[in-house]
Amino acid sequence: MSPEMVGRVLSERVKRQKLRRRKNSKLQDAIDEYKMEQEKKGEKRGLRLIAAKHGENFKTLQNLVNGGQLISAFNTSKQNLMHPEEHVLVDFIGESADCRLLLSHENIKAHANTIIAGHNKLGEPVGEWWVGHFLTCY
Repeated sequence: MSPEMVGRVLSERVKRQKLRRRKNSKLQDAIDEYKMEQEKKGEKRGLRLIAAKHGENFKTLQNLVNGGQLISAFNTSKQNLMHPEEHVLVDFIGESADCRLLLSHENIKAHANTIIAGHNKLGEPVGEWWVGHFLTCY
């Protein structure tokens, strides 16, 4: 079932994610246009004009062109679980509920920490408030 289907209400989180993806796409389009412009010979349009054309902040675009990182990419790098791992956890919770096994917050936290322990790099275990926030998001 597609989230874009008529009659299905999107959560505020999903709406924000879609808005962020559109904004990131616009920023990437502006960056690509600026880089193509710089490869031209002769008169070139500047970063300010391209930023204005795309409705983006000049300084934000300048930072990204000079190797900066999108805020959404930075925030993703701080996550305990990556999106595919979150979906594994959501599926686990759903399958447990289908079997009439309701998981406590401690069980969910233990399962999340098990997933984190499987990473090749050292990861911090999830904190006290993580499960509540996770359940709110999903």
